[in-house]
Amino acid sequence: MRASAVTSHSIETRSVETRSIASAPALRGDRRRLPMLAGALALGLAATLLPTGSVEAAPRPRLVCPAPPLGPFATPADHARAAACARQAARARRARAKPQAVPPAAAAATAAAAGHETTGKTHAPARESFTVSEQTVATIPGIVDARFWADSETDYLRVLGGTGGDWLALSAGGEDSAFGAGLLTGLSASGRRPDYRVVTGVSSGALLAPFVFLGQSRDAEMRESLMSLSAAEVFEDRRTPESLLDTWPLRDFIARRITPALLADIAAEHRRGRRLVVITTNIDAARPVAWNMGAIAAAGTEASVKLFRDILAASSAIPGLFPPVMIESESGGRRLHEMHVDGGLAATIYAAPDSMLLAGAAGRLPMDSLTILVNGKLRSAFGVTDRSLIGVLGRSLSIGVKRASRSASVLAAAATKRNGIPFNLAFVDQGFDHPSRGMFDAAYMKALFQTGVDRGKSASPFVSEVPDAEEAAPAARPAAETHGTATR
Repeated sequence: MRASAVTSHSIETRSVETRSIASAPALRGDRRRLPMLAGALALGLAATLLPTGSVEAAPRPRLVCPAPPLGPFATPADHARAAACARQAARARRARAKPQAVPPAAAAATAAAAGHETTGKTHAPARESFTVSEQTVATIPGIVDARFWADSETDYLRVLGGTGGDWLALSAGGEDSAFGAGLLTGLSASGRRPDYRVVTGVSSGALLAPFVFLGQSRDAEMRESLMSLSAAEVFEDRRTPESLLDTWPLRDFIARRITPALLADIAAEHRRGRRLVVITTNIDAARPVAWNMGAIAAAGTEASVKLFRDILAASSAIPGLFPPVMIESESGGRRLHEMHVDGGLAATIYAAPDSMLLAGAAGRLPMDSLTILVNGKLRSAFGVTDRSLIGVLGRSLSIGVKRASRSASVLAAAATKRNGIPFNLAFVDQGFDHPSRGMFDAAYMKALFQTGVDRGKSASPFVSEVPDAEEAAPAARPAAETHGTATR
């Protein structure tokens, strides 16, 4: 089954979590990886499942070079990467043309012994063990309150309890983050965008968050950064000891966009009392971590710049598909190396610990208004699922991500209502159906960005309640008045 056929009618979620499986050109036809991919993503583990009972080695997958962004979104670096990939593909074609002297059975045994296609390492470096008590109190050397446990009320209130003001939570969503970027750009153009006191981001929302935090003066830079993304800017189809794909291109992309000058501006806003928070999942502790990015930026060292970038990479590191990010901390004079992955594994949206959002919670939420921007739809539409592993897996993940975002929105809406706090929600309308040719398709993202701009400029960019699950295409209803100017 061709991946493009699956994408056309069975995987409607426009997020990196599912589109990267179904339509990334570099993975088409690679049937050896499907069992591993299912195990890694469905179970949320970095371990892989290998096929058994086969005596013939599967053919080596052909290298397919992702096309660079089209038109004004292409850069010299994009064309350079495309040319390098084309040269590599030509070498691979010449190699395939040579006679193969190794019998298939022997080749299969050799491939299994070598750990299949890796980056040259069959095993990740061994980790030093540490205890849960050491992990619980571990800190980042030299940076006070660099982070806190996102599920701890005590930690949360210590760092964010006195902030007040308007809060904005940016959800996960892959390339659907074009919608959020567009909506905020539209709010800026209409003159109704608040100066959010706190901005939180998860996964792809974390990549937007630094630009959103700095306000409308960074709108053009935010749009350019988002629209320059392509599959080639996110991953290389090369297995590492910890993942099916290598994300060195994404780390390189982050390094180019997250500059020391940008961090200096974030640090200045932090000193004004504003807060930028990014969520990762510490899979050693099995807990979400909230990173105080302004405090990290304010440290002003080379180490803090690296940590800032590492956190953004970790917040988007889909377990098993992308490699985890190791972050160094200190506990009792001992250095620990923690493993962090996608924040969406713990929460696709973050406004407060779950214990503060549940009915009967004693603590009061610290914000004056809460806006949640869901980079995606809230409900999966009907679709006849293809009878293939990719079809079933992609559809299942699609449903799971949407339901998680909807559930988080419902909890937040109920909690703000109990606290008498205005609540605003925006999400991609169920009626949006622009076709997509694959992961980070430039035309799709441009259309979704414009949809967001139009929503931001409209009279009712937000709704004040989470729509009923049965509503196929919820119409925008006027949202509650906020402390800022978003709905005026």
